Amino acid sequence: MYRFSPQIKLITDLIENDEIGDLISLDSLFGINLLTKKKFFFFKKKKKIDINGRLFNPSLGGGCILDLGCYPVSFSILLSKIISNIKLNNTTDIHLNNIKKEYHQTGVDIDSYLELRIQNLFKSKIKASFKENYGNSSIIRGKKGSILIDDTWINCKKITIIKDKKKIVNQINYVKNIYSYEIESVSKTILENKNYIEFPAMTFEESKLNMKILDKWINAK
Repeated sequence: MYRFSPQIKLITDLIENDEIGDLISLDSLFGINLLTKKKFFFFKKKKKIDINGRLFNPSLGGGCILDLGCYPVSFSILLSKIISNIKLNNTTDIHLNNIKKEYHQTGVDIDSYLELRIQNLFKSKIKASFKENYGNSSIIRGKKGSILIDDTWINCKKITIIKDKKKIVNQINYVKNIYSYEIESVSKTILENKNYIEFPAMTFEESKLNMKILDKWINAK
């Protein structure tokens, strides 16, 4: 869904227009505390966990990597496609490094870190968590500057370009529900009798690659 949002269109346009130069790296976070809540002052109380629910049940595909980590991995694939020298054919082009994971008593991952290196041309540092409120921010770094995104996935209000020690803020105004952008794009594709959705939507091959990376991340020892 997030790939159809106005901020992604703005970000990809800025990158393709060489606003921050050749891409170097991405830092991307997605973390929501599902384990504790504030009770009184600084005291925290454990939240009731549904062990039969999807998020905390290993047999139902639970864990923060599959639920949240899939977004920054997908974003890494999207940005790497803009780099002309990168051809993502399979996971042999992608290396997973410095993996750190913490598990819940139900057996699912609840906090994890990953560094993706794509053909030694682009690197992503990714955090996903059910334990920490990391937020939804991302930083894209290029040789000329950086792009800061305050909410990469849902309702981004602004993105900030940092270049030549100056900050340029781009405000983003949503005129409709964020999911409607995806619906409209899919509808347009069907009405025009196309068998593919145009960039920056995920292709079928990208979806498979995304899952292969997540599987490696989950199964890494």
